[in-house]
Amino acid sequence: MRVTNWAYGVQIAQVHVAHGDKLIKLPNFGRTIEIIGDSLTAGQYSTLEGLSSYGYGLGAGLGNTEYSITAYPGICLFDKLCWGNLRGM
Repeated sequence: MRVTNWAYGVQIAQVHVAHGDKLIKLPNFGRTIEIIGDSLTAGQYSTLEGLSSYGYGLGAGLGNTEYSITAYPGICLFDKLCWGNLRGM
């Protein structure tokens, strides 16, 4: 499931499957990576935004890797005034 704004949270009340079908468990990946970044990582102003972002390209391009992306456009990764954000990330 791909969500573009985790700030609102993700809540699932029900999952429906067709008669005779069942949910499957995905296998564990051999490695994981967490990508933390800013507008470049988030894909701000890119076509299809998150799906053409640097973070998505890196995670998907590694192959057989579980990845998560935490990216906020206009934010600094350290403590300083950055594009109106007083405390950075």
